[in-house]
Amino acid sequence: MPIPRFLPAASLAAAGLMASCAIPVAPTGGPTDTAPPAVVSAVPASQSVNVDATELHLVFSEYVDQASFAQAVSITPEFPRPPAYRWRKRAVSILFPEALSPNTTYIVTLDTKLRDLNRVALKQPITIAFATGPVINRGRLAGRVVDALEGDPAATVDVFAYAVPDSTLPPTLPERPAYRTQTDSDGRFAFDFLSEQPYFVIGLRDLNRNARPDGVEPFAVPPDSFLIADSLGTPAPRPWLLTQLDTIPPALQRVRALSNRRLTLRFSESIQFLDTNPALWTVRDSVSRQVVPVEAVYLQVEDPRQVFVETAPLFASRHTIQPGGLADSSLNPVVADTVGFSPSAAQDTVQVRFVSFAPAAGLAPAGTVQTLFPGQHPGMRLSAPVAAERLTRIASLVDSTGVAFPYAASTQDGVTYTLAPRLPMAAGVPFSLRVTGSEVGQPDTVFTRTFAYLSPDELGELSGVARADSGATGAPVVELMPYQPPSQPIPAVATDAEGRFLFSNLPAQTRYRVRAFLDRNGNMRWDGGAIAPFAFAEPIQWSTDSLTVRARWATELSDTLTIK
Repeated sequence: MPIPRFLPAASLAAAGLMASCAIPVAPTGGPTDTAPPAVVSAVPASQSVNVDATELHLVFSEYVDQASFAQAVSITPEFPRPPAYRWRKRAVSILFPEALSPNTTYIVTLDTKLRDLNRVALKQPITIAFATGPVINRGRLAGRVVDALEGDPAATVDVFAYAVPDSTLPPTLPERPAYRTQTDSDGRFAFDFLSEQPYFVIGLRDLNRNARPDGVEPFAVPPDSFLIADSLGTPAPRPWLLTQLDTIPPALQRVRALSNRRLTLRFSESIQFLDTNPALWTVRDSVSRQVVPVEAVYLQVEDPRQVFVETAPLFASRHTIQPGGLADSSLNPVVADTVGFSPSAAQDTVQVRFVSFAPAAGLAPAGTVQTLFPGQHPGMRLSAPVAAERLTRIASLVDSTGVAFPYAASTQDGVTYTLAPRLPMAAGVPFSLRVTGSEVGQPDTVFTRTFAYLSPDELGELSGVARADSGATGAPVVELMPYQPPSQPIPAVATDAEGRFLFSNLPAQTRYRVRAFLDRNGNMRWDGGAIAPFAFAEPIQWSTDSLTVRARWATELSDTLTIK
């Protein structure tokens, strides 16, 4: 961890003279302030020994935001009660709430939440350490936290170190960490002045500042189960991988009746259908105990926290509803709680309308033939669900002569229908999806979009080699990370016995970065591990360069991805 920056004596004297008449407000005019605040003096001074003090007095290079200081400061070891602060212009005294313990190294950290009055924040934490005995701790730990998706530096991540005296990890985390710091703009962190012993070190975006991993806060487990703090402080050879593990199921927050046949349910987070079958839902009259048929369930992309339910007509008595087939983006199923509601007496007036074609065409001019990948199919979005027999009257696939051909329809949200041709479709040959307006309340209108599957001349391949380093376990799995969001997901591929991988049928002139990981549990997905009980993250390696796919060409990754 960086030692505080101190200004030369002449500058310090000038700063003190200026401070005697300064007013603690942000200046106006002049050059833009881009310099973060610095500590120009500390009493007791950093690395002092035999300290017997009741406060730490700090003088800054400029006025700082006092509220941000209170958020940024932490003291290790912690006191039972928070300290008080006494401010005077650019100086602050941290008043210790009780006497210092004997023969103890204290570390005061100011993290990157500290800002000056122009809101310029620290680039990296400031550390001031002193000892109440004749010796100050010299143990050091260092490492780096990166984003697991792209491998980019993860800045301003809180890093907590927990002492593990016997090198055995506890089944649960201790109540509080022994030490805390933050990553800098390059994702690097360092602990200084630690007692020389093993530590369990985690990264955490501590959003609620309780020094505990909670809910969906992004976290990073260490590359080794514990690290030794010593005077050398050699950085860990592999980074901590910042990820997010959502284990909290969505909660149903509200049920509202829109009419005598339509309900809207609001959940605590965005959700998706595991199954759109309305038979998985139960609506019941609370008085008669009669089950009311659920006819359709669907989502609207404008608000993915909201589900619409269409039922048989509901009577005025109190009812209950129990959802089914829903999960959040992490596939945590919605808890099947039964919730009460009162129906509306209003008649249902919802009319099915055509909304758009799918997949979206972006900014393509009207009349453009929209290309499809192999395995991708045309579709459309309606305002409400329709029965299968009505869908065939609404939508038709026709060839260039206007002759209709059969399709298989499916939906993942209840209103966006994918229409997969049942006949083999020749690449590059246009065909159309027609929506009959009279069937969706828009008479005298036919909505048409022309599609064609990409030909082999418009596709390319990407290949390479990914191998595990000696001693690493797990089968390498490779993913493509497109620079532009793909119109459909690209499934990960496993390597063969020689470590080779191949992605086929990729659109030309598309840029990708490659990510390979050791799939230790065989689920073809990267897993970021767990904090307690501890589980390793699956090791990752990224390609250093991006690759652009060329038509009719097998683009080869130049270097072998070696996963350590």
